[in-house]
Amino acid sequence: MPHELIISLGSNTQKEALTGAITLLKDKFEIISASDILESQAVGNHYQSPFYNQAVKLLSGYEKEETIQIFKETEKKMGRTPESKEQGIVTMDIDLIVWNREICHNDYYRFDFVKKCVDKIK
Repeated sequence: MPHELIISLGSNTQKEALTGAITLLKDKFEIISASDILESQAVGNHYQSPFYNQAVKLLSGYEKEETIQIFKETEKKMGRTPESKEQGIVTMDIDLIVWNREICHNDYYRFDFVKKCVDKIK
């Protein structure tokens, strides 16, 4: 039985990166719905650009750790490196927020923009 999850996508390089991430994720997951894209001010001094944020609901046939690994590989495919994040550049950030209807990431409570996006498609 597939797992239902909601992820948070974020990028401070370009809005189109969110669509690109969804396209890559379609190869591994069934996309159910996506929230509107929100623009938010960067949190933290080393980020120079605002962020584009979106939540996506999908089904995964993989277990939780495998699913998270696919997200990390997708971030790398989209150009994310430890060095770029240190420079305040986030080409793609994918976080697992809800796993089988249970919130499993503190960003849901920590960032209003994550909560807004997730609640739109919950």
